[in-house]
Amino acid sequence: MSVGLNMFAVKDQDLSAGLNTVQHQLSQDETMLVHLGRNSTTFVPLPQPQSKEIEFGILSHDIHIGVEQIANDFFRHDIPGEPEIDHAINCIEDELMRNLVLQSGGRTLISNDKLHAAIFNVAEGATEFSREQVETVFTRYAWLSMGRASATDKLQTGKQAYAALLILREILHHLDYQKVLIMAD
Repeated sequence: MSVGLNMFAVKDQDLSAGLNTVQHQLSQDETMLVHLGRNSTTFVPLPQPQSKEIEFGILSHDIHIGVEQIANDFFRHDIPGEPEIDHAINCIEDELMRNLVLQSGGRTLISNDKLHAAIFNVAEGATEFSREQVETVFTRYAWLSMGRASATDKLQTGKQAYAALLILREILHHLDYQKVLIMAD
């Protein structure tokens, strides 16, 4: 049984509101918040540096891959085929390789995006997933794309779910994050 993610459609959000929520729930260890947008993904280092140069707004770095952009540019079906996924992965990898300044540096990656919470079944609070656990979830989606999923798999399907999972997986691999903390609202 799969559930569509229309209710989790990516919308441009006020990042500062989500940032305040996340910062109050975390220790003061250095982390990196990743926020999925429609046409870009934003990285926000936490805690935010205190500097006179940063008087307004949030210190962040955007890369040019987003959920809707990947879903619309690469996926023709709600359950994309293997060639569609491979092509999307290549695009994501290329963009990440241009942004190696975002490498982990020992930080933990954090996501409070609804799509990630739905994919990883995080209904409340926060749950940590290792890079290997994310790869296991990706493998289940890959099997579904090849028509070889188990009848017991209850995956969130849809182009946006695939895009969100691919972006997260590639960030973990290419920017060398060992784990991600997924937070539900």
